[in-house]
Amino acid sequence: MEHHSVVCSENDLLSEGSFMSELDKPPTTNGYNLDWAEKIAKDTLSSQEVQTKITHTEEATRANCRKVYAHAHDFNINSISNNSDGETFISSDDLRINLWNLEISGQCFNIIDMKPLNMEDLTEVITVAEFHPIHCNLLAYSSSRGFTRLVDMRQSAICDHSARILKDAEYHGSKSFFTELIASISDMKFTNDGQHILIRDYMNLKLWDMRMDSSPVAVFKIHEHLRHKVGEFTINSLVEECTSMDNYV
Repeated sequence: MEHHSVVCSENDLLSEGSFMSELDKPPTTNGYNLDWAEKIAKDTLSSQEVQTKITHTEEATRANCRKVYAHAHDFNINSISNNSDGETFISSDDLRINLWNLEISGQCFNIIDMKPLNMEDLTEVITVAEFHPIHCNLLAYSSSRGFTRLVDMRQSAICDHSARILKDAEYHGSKSFFTELIASISDMKFTNDGQHILIRDYMNLKLWDMRMDSSPVAVFKIHEHLRHKVGEFTINSLVEECTSMDNYV
């Protein structure tokens, strides 16, 4: 995959796009940076000119679809994660996680399958999956029950046995409809050094140390004042979290 390539999903399909400059457009006079420097020197730079230049720069890039990775998911895709080896990636839906080679669009390997023989026995679904940022053999995936499972792909071709399970014992006591609802993990991210993992459910953001799976090292309360409206909140709100390049949330 090229440095400026990206894999994205549309419902149950995958496609790889590469961002390419529109070389057929004539270059601007003097180039963008030189023109900017001259205007600052002359103190004639207006907000309208800045907006025009930025808009023109954005229009100089477009995305082209290079491959379509199809017919591998029965449900809408919730996660795509590139591997640090630069050759493979995973795609995840509610019940399955598939491993792909970036150069082979017609074949994938099912490495995790949570679909029971009888769908009435289904107790949880996969909500998010991600590769470790450094170790290409490790991946993590979270579920609607509030569990995050760490998997080592070297152990077996079918990763149905988790190497470790991160679950906060404090939040897995007595069960009710709403406790199970707010325990569902909506997002998960490794920090850039791979030593910690951030896990987001509906009411908390939890920071876990990869070397300690008994409890999170920090819990940040989110929207605590809305706990009594949890039913409405979970239906109408989109919950996400992210990390920055300097490991800050």
